[in-house]
Amino acid sequence: MEKTKTTKGVKKSGDPHPTGRVKVGTIKLIKTVNSVKGGIGGIISGGGDSSKRYKKEIADLKENSALIHKLRPVSYFLKEDKNNTPNIGLIAEEVAQIIPQLVAYARMKDVIKGSVSKALVPDRVYYNFLSVLELAEIQKHEKRIQELKKVNAKLNAKIDSLEKANATDIVELKEMIKQMQNNNSKPAELRKAV
Repeated sequence: MEKTKTTKGVKKSGDPHPTGRVKVGTIKLIKTVNSVKGGIGGIISGGGDSSKRYKKEIADLKENSALIHKLRPVSYFLKEDKNNTPNIGLIAEEVAQIIPQLVAYARMKDVIKGSVSKALVPDRVYYNFLSVLELAEIQKHEKRIQELKKVNAKLNAKIDSLEKANATDIVELKEMIKQMQNNNSKPAELRKAV
């Protein structure tokens, strides 16, 4: 049998994610998390080891963060919630098709009543990891916005320059038209002389 330790109401086995899941210690805690407006279905995991002193081989994110645009946010009600509390989130099976690293898997026999299969099935979404991908996308978009602002500034400067040149040309054209009109109003003999 696996050793289990409890930390601040969250039970973890010796392996932090033996089935890819962090188990919440009490039903009351699950209900509390589920009842939070915009809750994410009681998922509590990760986030505790943020300091660089716990990490090695730190590198910029290489995953294709743009895949988050393919995810489908949904609203839903939990089948077993008698209060019919509205929730928002993602569907683990759909996320597994797009970004499998964001999904916790569980053995079918552990999550599907009557199943004896040890096959792994999508069970929960690691929402805390999703925010890192979202941040990467925000940073990409911000970089692109700054690039477009520079291009826009150059184009605006060019437009200003063209408008000034056109203004000068317009003044000259008006002067030429005025001269031509003056020449046309003179008697024919004078026009020939000019």
